[in-house]
Amino acid sequence: MQTNKIRKVGLLINSMGMGGAERVVSTILKAFVSEGIAVTLICIEDDFFYEIPNEIDIEILSSKKFTSWEKVLGLFTLAMRLKNVVTRKGLDHVLSMLNRANYVNVLSRFIGSHHKVTIAMRGN
Repeated sequence: MQTNKIRKVGLLINSMGMGGAERVVSTILKAFVSEGIAVTLICIEDDFFYEIPNEIDIEILSSKKFTSWEKVLGLFTLAMRLKNVVTRKGLDHVLSMLNRANYVNVLSRFIGSHHKVTIAMRGN
């Protein structure tokens, strides 16, 4: 009998700068740690405001700030980097939040990554 239990999870977000989605991710990370779930925080940009638990593995896809056009044109490169992180870390599932991170998550599947994709879309 197969189980649908998730073994290793990645949370993908643009950055952990000051914002509502970032605050939600910091809360989810704490809940995952308390449940004993192995989780990797994957940020597109290296910007941190919220506290991250010590048990969380952190991966940064890019060390630079993107201009508006680079954000669009760099999606393929970021998707390749995400695919590499998923493979190296053995992630089964990647949950992404915010539009750019969602595009990167979905695009990584189109270029051969085999993780389960979940995207969170919020808007008003």
